[in-house]
Amino acid sequence: MSKLQIGFWSDATAHNPFQALLYSERDKFDYSTKPLLDPFSIPDEIRVVHLHWIEGLKYFYGKTFLQVELFLYLGIYRLFKEIGPKRMTIVTIHNLKIHDDLGSRFQNRRFMRKIINKFDLVHFLSIEAYDTFTREFRVSLSSERVYVGKHPNYSSTYPESCSEFDLRASLHIPQNRVVIGYVGSIKPYKNLGMLVDSYLWLKRDNPDLYLFIAGSNYDKVFHDRILGLAECDENIKYIPGHLPDGKLASYVKMLDVAVFPFKDPDEILNSGSLILSLSFCVHSIVPNFNSLSSFSKLSSVTTFQYGVLASLVDSIQLKIDNHYRGKALNENLVSSDMSEWLEDTSPRRVSQDFFSSVKLSLRSFGLSGEGGLFE
Repeated sequence: MSKLQIGFWSDATAHNPFQALLYSERDKFDYSTKPLLDPFSIPDEIRVVHLHWIEGLKYFYGKTFLQVELFLYLGIYRLFKEIGPKRMTIVTIHNLKIHDDLGSRFQNRRFMRKIINKFDLVHFLSIEAYDTFTREFRVSLSSERVYVGKHPNYSSTYPESCSEFDLRASLHIPQNRVVIGYVGSIKPYKNLGMLVDSYLWLKRDNPDLYLFIAGSNYDKVFHDRILGLAECDENIKYIPGHLPDGKLASYVKMLDVAVFPFKDPDEILNSGSLILSLSFCVHSIVPNFNSLSSFSKLSSVTTFQYGVLASLVDSIQLKIDNHYRGKALNENLVSSDMSEWLEDTSPRRVSQDFFSSVKLSLRSFGLSGEGGLFE
């Protein structure tokens, strides 16, 4: 028999490894996966439709408020008419909304409440994400249609073509200096201006501190500011643009402390850049959001009071003090809880757990694992 075919939209594999990792164990379940170019035109052989980042569907045909409103009523109807009653549907909830979306919060809520209960399986990446999502959108989901999994880590995803020590040397950063910073896409909702502010505050008492920020920039205001500061301060290292996979892990491991000063607790369900940092056991500082609370239990993570600069500064200063007392910032490399987290979030385990849940849902829906309907 032919493999059961799963079609997924939207396809982010060119710039985000999440989908490739999630689907990595498909052959063991005799499934195949393929990206859909258009969720409104699905090939006949696709038996399962898996949607990611569904908040982007609102803007599939336009950007204006009225076009989005039209989609809420006509587009959803057309989408599920195209899917039809004989295809199973899955949705993975990555975010509460499009990052930095200026659309109405009430419009987002109407959209989610109209669409979410139409799916046969709703996939969350943590129990905190489930709690935050259902509370924000005031929706109730039956337990048999909910699967709470994990976000795969990236520890085996990025090969290292050079060491973090060589990168420090190339950037003229002494090996014995503390480096705080951030590696990942640079967007307004990540609030990296607060990281810069904390560095400027800390620099007064820590003149040997370095700030390193690298990644594709989608925030012109931040870009202009950090460029200007870097021209006047040789301890600020800024690398805008796409980071090659061969250097990404080394850039992350070069940090002593990674800082994630997200500003909106109603927006973040999980963070790929935080997962990237933890994948290499880099100590990470995050705001005390409920949606990130599972991470705060890890020895590699410290929380601060979101939106409060003094709280962030205190959290970073504690790590600097530990460093100069001779206490290694990367001591968590051998901590049992981080080893356990890396195993629990390994792509192999995450993918197998996901497809096991899909298999159960397929049987409930009436599809076999080999691509045909049960007789």
